[in-house]
Amino acid sequence: MPEIKDGGNYAFPAMFLYPGHGQSDFVSRMEGGEMVALRLAEMFPEEGNDVPWDYDDSYKCSELAVYFEVYPMGEEAVHPAQVRMIDGMAGCMRFFENSRALKGGDGQQAMEKAKKEERAQLVKYRKAWAEQRGKHAPAPVSDVVRVHPAATLDKVLTDSRFIVPNFLVTFLIFPESHPSHAAFVKERRVLGLIEP
Repeated sequence: MPEIKDGGNYAFPAMFLYPGHGQSDFVSRMEGGEMVALRLAEMFPEEGNDVPWDYDDSYKCSELAVYFEVYPMGEEAVHPAQVRMIDGMAGCMRFFENSRALKGGDGQQAMEKAKKEERAQLVKYRKAWAEQRGKHAPAPVSDVVRVHPAATLDKVLTDSRFIVPNFLVTFLIFPESHPSHAAFVKERRVLGLIEP
């Protein structure tokens, strides 16, 4: 969960996804004023990268492309795999209560009830999607925005296109010259660049 401290300083948990290698990293705290490049330099130094899944040694901080997904807004039917907006304070409270219950924090009975409610919501979303687009219509491919590595988390969070799904900041990371990056850019529409 995000942390807000006295003086307005905050930190968010962050997920770094590496689609080209089917891997990810979870960072429990990323400060608002922290540059994305500093976090990437910790994980992928220029020399001495000992990441076991980086078999071709292509992940080096200075050679990485960083993106975030832009989620569609205002659509009546949302694909079940997509992010849905939380409606107001009541919706936010339901989200927190269900999250806690699904983790088992409120006991087994509450966890089973929350699972049942989540399944019912998923069925509702699937039905609305099928009625509007067809039963086997694939999930739409989200547009993306490129993030300059020297940009701070503050810069990313204040961009009007950015939504923090489930209170988890998520970045997609590719080695600049890797074939997976070329395929990603070909399949997605890049809406712009967030400068430092």
